[in-house]
Amino acid sequence: MRLKAALVFTFFETVSCLQLLDECMPKKRLETYIKGSEMKLRVWVPVIGDATFLTLISKNDRTGMSRKIEIKKNVATVQTKDEDTVSPEQELPIQNNSLPHGWVNFMVTSNENFKVTVPDVKLTLVDIEDDVQGKDIIIKGSNVTLNCMLPTNQWEVSARQEAVIPLSPNASHDFSLFSRVPFTPWLAVGSGGQGPFGFLLPTHVFESESQLLSPFVLHNFTLDCAIEEKLGSCYMQVSEKQLFIYCIYLLNILELMEIFVRALAKTK
Repeated sequence: MRLKAALVFTFFETVSCLQLLDECMPKKRLETYIKGSEMKLRVWVPVIGDATFLTLISKNDRTGMSRKIEIKKNVATVQTKDEDTVSPEQELPIQNNSLPHGWVNFMVTSNENFKVTVPDVKLTLVDIEDDVQGKDIIIKGSNVTLNCMLPTNQWEVSARQEAVIPLSPNASHDFSLFSRVPFTPWLAVGSGGQGPFGFLLPTHVFESESQLLSPFVLHNFTLDCAIEEKLGSCYMQVSEKQLFIYCIYLLNILELMEIFVRALAKTK
């Protein structure tokens, strides 16, 4: 039996003059050089599925050696190769489902040993001898930021480029949107799929299209979802000028382990 969930969006405008930072914009692939001995990653770890959510490929062009580390929810795998041989894949189990889900901070350290840890829960996923000794690294993942010192991620939107922001349903989340032209955001909340668990129709934030948000400025949003008496309610804060939009949607939010916000900019 599916329950009707009322999703109530309350909009408050919050503007930040902070500089737009490329390191705080989630990406699917990064190629970088480890400066010093460590780097901080923020990665979306999904609740559902057992796919690889983070891949680290280290290489040393001088020696021809490389190493690939793949991290899933329950196991990390390590494989090294040189110009002639490929080592067997080494599995490092993650015990007791101790890896948190949602937006998770990882620390990658390269000294005598190569380590991947989750500092917030004091969890070590990988701790191996760094026989590659390569500072060049390719990072692949599900929405990855590198060395972002801000607590929130930044997403660029346009009329043709939407941001799909994964979040946990029963928590409060902050994120920032910006555009290169004046814009008014359209927002939708859903499970990311199609049908009754898909997205709501995009919701126009402002009643008047003349209320365009400034370009090249961070506009901060907060999404707060809660479950009360088996009904799910989400509150979106975008503007100090209060506007209520009430939607009835056939959605059992208790069955959702993660939700997504779709943001799209309307420029006219």
